[in-house]
Amino acid sequence: AAIPEIARAVAPMTLVIRPHPSENPKSWEAAAAGVPNVKVIHEGPIGPWLMAARGLIQNGCTSAVEAGVVGTPALAFRPRVSEQFEVELSNRVSRDCRSLPELITALKSLPPKGPLPEKQLAYLRTHIASVDGAFSCDRLLDALDDHADRLVAPPARGALAMAGTRLAHFRRYPLRDTIKGL
Repeated sequence: AAIPEIARAVAPMTLVIRPHPSENPKSWEAAAAGVPNVKVIHEGPIGPWLMAARGLIQNGCTSAVEAGVVGTPALAFRPRVSEQFEVELSNRVSRDCRSLPELITALKSLPPKGPLPEKQLAYLRTHIASVDGAFSCDRLLDALDDHADRLVAPPARGALAMAGTRLAHFRRYPLRDTIKGL
């Protein structure tokens, strides 16, 4: 019900509604029908969308954490609060909006893209190791370089040892499939 009013608040920009993978996009498409600057799109990873966005409206979604990392302001729209279902991390890295008028006001005064305020950034650092400095992929590659000598197994000696190595490899498949099934 809030979509037309939110769309008016952000016009002439486009309001992109990106349904959660578990949601039925048809519900969002019906809600956005007839509102010219609203698109319901679910394609690709969320990161590029967040980097391109001016802001994010969310409710209990870890996308707020990703938005904080890439410097996109996030708003937590929480017109109804249930302590049982609240997601503290996503709410604490977002600006809290408890009503539609409060959300509209926040949308019209979004801060520029950039780092989170220091209080939110400090909280995020308690959950994410690489908020500052090298990316996690770079840290992993550095760790692999540092321990490369331990990662190379000595060649197996003899046919019996080679058969044992292959048998151990194939024994892992059922275990892996069972774990994936769980």
